[in-house]
Amino acid sequence: MGSKWAVLLIMVLILPIASAFLSTSPAGARVAAFGRPPAAVAPLGLGRCASLVWVAASRDRGSKPRGPSSPRPPPSRPSDGVSEAWERYGGRVTHISTAKEWFDLLDASVVAGGLLIAEFRSMTCRKCKAVEQKFKKFPATYVDRNVFFAEVDAKAIGSALREALGVDKVPYVTAWKDAAMVDDYVCGSDIGACLRSAVRMLDEHAPPKGAAPP
Repeated sequence: MGSKWAVLLIMVLILPIASAFLSTSPAGARVAAFGRPPAAVAPLGLGRCASLVWVAASRDRGSKPRGPSSPRPPPSRPSDGVSEAWERYGGRVTHISTAKEWFDLLDASVVAGGLLIAEFRSMTCRKCKAVEQKFKKFPATYVDRNVFFAEVDAKAIGSALREALGVDKVPYVTAWKDAAMVDDYVCGSDIGACLRSAVRMLDEHAPPKGAAPP
């Protein structure tokens, strides 16, 4: 701190002398030659020098670095959209047979900030029918979770959507969060393993109902 004030004191003593020299030196004449009158380089008085030093010292004491402004909070999901999503799809297994129905349900799960468990099936598949009996009990079991359930007719939704979703075998259990697949399991002949995979997905990815979305 002592060295800083010593430098400021030297500035007080030197600035008037340097200013007076500039006004009478060839450098001062060159300044006037560019259209600036000699008065513009008039000597700085001791009082003005002291004032400049005081202002500089005051700024040095009081200045603080300015950080970036706080980011804006993310927009909240409309509560009416959440209620509508639960009215249409909550508490049951929704049957999906068209691309529009699939995307409507997917969008609703995003609005509600919930998980979507979708089981892709064939209406003539025996393993799928065996899974169906247990799968339909999930909504009542996970009533406290923010999760939606769907059984999707893989043939009816069309080959374009089926290929886009990567469905080439059934039964096929998938978990979706914010419109992205976060987990999946291709069921084989072991129906128990298929259902256990769905339970694992629910335990790992389904938030409690009413939890704030991320």
